[in-house]
Amino acid sequence: MATPKFDRISVEFSRRINDPVAAADNAGKVLSADERTAYVNKALFKYQHDIWMQLGGDVKKFIQVFPELVVIRTVLIGASARYTIANPNLDFFALVSGKLATSGKYVNAAPKEKYQIFTSGFNPTFAPSTDYPQMVELSGTIYMFPTSIVSTNLEIAFISLPVNPTDGAFLTQAGAYDSPFYDLHNSAIVDIAEELYRIDTAQSA
Repeated sequence: MATPKFDRISVEFSRRINDPVAAADNAGKVLSADERTAYVNKALFKYQHDIWMQLGGDVKKFIQVFPELVVIRTVLIGASARYTIANPNLDFFALVSGKLATSGKYVNAAPKEKYQIFTSGFNPTFAPSTDYPQMVELSGTIYMFPTSIVSTNLEIAFISLPVNPTDGAFLTQAGAYDSPFYDLHNSAIVDIAEELYRIDTAQSA
């Protein structure tokens, strides 16, 4: 399949390191197409990670910069009032919000530190209710509160990672999934790929 954004990043990267290619699937004299793909993937991850850290992990600020990284998917909250993140959501990074499919009620994405408060009932004033349900993601599992909300579809909005959502693998040139970033970020991603390449070649020199 076509991966136009990924390809543009790869070709621009080849020119930056004076190893120009006409197309992303072409080998250069210095790097093969697969080697360039590896650098592009590392750059995609580092770019997202760096901005996330710069913003202190603030979800609202992050999605103002990268609205294109927010995806909406429907998952099944099982009989245990939880959903374990799996195919086709292995590009999951951070919860934004949710909505119960049946009632249409908004589900707040609570911070991770609220998990034990919710499970212990320590602070009943702010306890989740059927009118104000909440969810917490911990270690790849989304927990619903109150726990009486079971066996129902939940529409979740979350920040995605630049990976294949079906298996969590890195993106591939001409693969099924393209770079999730808007094109306006391409040059910044290439900057990082070039930096990583320069570090590697300096170390191996």
